[in-house]
Amino acid sequence: MISELDKNLLANQVDWARLEDKRILLTGGTGFFGKWLLSAFCLAKEELGISVHVDLLTRNPGGFLKANPFFDNRSHLNFHVGDIRTFDFPHVEYDFIIHGATDADQHLIRSNPIGLFDTIVSGTRRILDLTRRHPSAKFLLISSGGVYGEQPRDLMRIPESYCGSHLPTHWQAPYGEGKRVAEMLCHMYSKEHGLHYSVARCFAFIGPYLPLDRDYAAGNFIANVLRNEDVVIVGDGTPRRSYLYAADLVVWLLRVLLEAQSGATYNVGSDEDISVRDLALAVMEVGKSLGYTKQLIIQKPAIDGQVPARYVPAVDLAKSELGLRIFTPLDQAIAATLQFNRGL
Repeated sequence: MISELDKNLLANQVDWARLEDKRILLTGGTGFFGKWLLSAFCLAKEELGISVHVDLLTRNPGGFLKANPFFDNRSHLNFHVGDIRTFDFPHVEYDFIIHGATDADQHLIRSNPIGLFDTIVSGTRRILDLTRRHPSAKFLLISSGGVYGEQPRDLMRIPESYCGSHLPTHWQAPYGEGKRVAEMLCHMYSKEHGLHYSVARCFAFIGPYLPLDRDYAAGNFIANVLRNEDVVIVGDGTPRRSYLYAADLVVWLLRVLLEAQSGATYNVGSDEDISVRDLALAVMEVGKSLGYTKQLIIQKPAIDGQVPARYVPAVDLAKSELGLRIFTPLDQAIAATLQFNRGL
């Protein structure tokens, strides 16, 4: 369920006619990204009159629909049951395949790194084997800024050409290296089998459906405000992040899918950075309109002269080659996320 503002953005910034009578396979469709993509496809079908058909691969469609009844009884949404690593290939022809399975869940990275790495790598290979059967299909890999490893503190924004990575012993390496291998697999399958693929390296986002109970600063702050409790920053609040609104994210992903040349890789995110402290204050300020009255607590003092950690993409390629931009200001994105979760 998306707002009228979001509907207008999606309707006007995506060339939906290119999806007329097309069939899409979506993996990872039950998470934050997936729910937004499904919402956009529902908008296209039911309000814009675009005859698009979407197959969603999931292990538990019943559980997903029970938790998200908005997506139930949609004739253009079909559920294919299976594990991304072993699923049976559907006997239909696909025009587009969006592979978004496996998100950056810090608990999963720490508790089951082997399983997470295997899901990323084996799952990507399985879906690429399916894509080989559809030689005219366009394949989009939803990758991550995690492939770059830790951003050097003197590098203001990470370009697609940056070749950093985590040390193999770093706790985040199973995720970042898994995504790197997934990108490499796409390249190899393209070279050997002629597949058309593009890569979206995604950074940080905010919007309805964002989980509020994970290790995401924006989600945690919004949960604090909704519960009218103090916002607590465990660190010093100086790390800098950037946040792209979810409706903007969908526009970016679909423009990459529809318009990118084969092999093209784009950072997807905002290049307008903000400190964690200022993000918390921004969420609290918007929360005042909902009656929020508590305070910000920062547990560690900032160290004088220390350059803050960063996780901010350069998005010049997406802007210049695909005509993309940030459509939704951060304060508006925060307000939309708060209002959505307040209504749950």
